Amino acid sequence: MWSFEYTKSTTATPEQIWAYYADSTTAPLWDPLVAEIQMNGPFVTSTTGVNKASNGQKVKFVLTEVTPFSSYTEVNQLPFAQIVWTHRVTPTSAGCTFTHGVLISGPLSWLYTLLLGKSFKQGMPIASNNLARFAEAGPPPSQKQ
Repeated sequence: MWSFEYTKSTTATPEQIWAYYADSTTAPLWDPLVAEIQMNGPFVTSTTGVNKASNGQKVKFVLTEVTPFSSYTEVNQLPFAQIVWTHRVTPTSAGCTFTHGVLISGPLSWLYTLLLGKSFKQGMPIASNNLARFAEAGPPPSQKQ
């Protein structure tokens, strides 16, 4: 089993951060590990989809928990392992903090950690910093008038 978390403080509100989470088309803008996300429904618990990584690899996911403006969890099933992505948003007097976490578990977790752990550990701070910058600047492009 392997896990990593990264927390970022921002002047963006939880609603501003959430707007980017809920609009999966924005993920490639702020997350260097994501090329495309295809959702098979709305951003709610039990929705499934496919995440295409920047290296072209595709992995299916299910949203196992979605609490608007607060948290969501995405689970990727891999052969003999799973990756659980957690996202938590906490309001502060200046805006909010948000924490992105990843947990790789299962019999082959050591292999997926070897293959993916370094890029997750390097990419998560970049994605968090980008997300904060975009959210502070305003709503996602799809929501701009």
